Amino acid sequence: MADQLNIVHGEAPSTNFFRDVIYQQAPIADALAAKAPWDIRREQPELARVSHLFAGAVLDVGCGLGDNARWIATLPGVSSVVAMDFAPLAIAEARARGTGAGPATITFAEGDVFDPTSFGASADSFDLLLDSAVFHCIGDDAAQARYLASVTPLVKKGGRAVMLVFSDANEEATWRGPRRISADHARALWTAGGWHVDSIEPSRYHDALQPPRCGGLGGHALLMTATRV
Repeated sequence: MADQLNIVHGEAPSTNFFRDVIYQQAPIADALAAKAPWDIRREQPELARVSHLFAGAVLDVGCGLGDNARWIATLPGVSSVVAMDFAPLAIAEARARGTGAGPATITFAEGDVFDPTSFGASADSFDLLLDSAVFHCIGDDAAQARYLASVTPLVKKGGRAVMLVFSDANEEATWRGPRRISADHARALWTAGGWHVDSIEPSRYHDALQPPRCGGLGGHALLMTATRV
């Protein structure tokens, strides 16, 4: 599939890739697991390493099918979660799977991350931003800078960000996936975007691909935390 969709060796998918290809190839009820390799039916396990950072109002950008959001809503100190995605079928399925055990409230919203008003967000609305597998899918450096310019003002000064992205530890010659992100690249762009990068650590992004990659743990990744300055 990756060869056909021109994301071999880390090229960024086109802007309509997730909205018009992955979720539209077959009805979700029939073939979602085969079409969406990130659908592991639970939160990304590596996020547990930084669960203590999640508090207050949380924005989950590119939430997909909502598994991370449902997990976040169970964490102590989290008051609300806005989980947004620009794929209508993803949001429809996230809503169908429910809002989980809470106790925090979850709002699943369709919208464009480059236009926060499209999902009802405004400046200083959130205490924490979660980017799980979004940054590495957004175009070139300029597009990633525009993304940060769009989402950064939504987080209060002193608020936090957590990002999980595929890393350059994945070998280029055999990589089948979105853009590979180096720690230096992430640090440079997020710093320029108004953040202090607190930590960047090697991690894993779990997926449902068969045969499994990297010993069944998906792809090599970076887990980054940052504070808005």
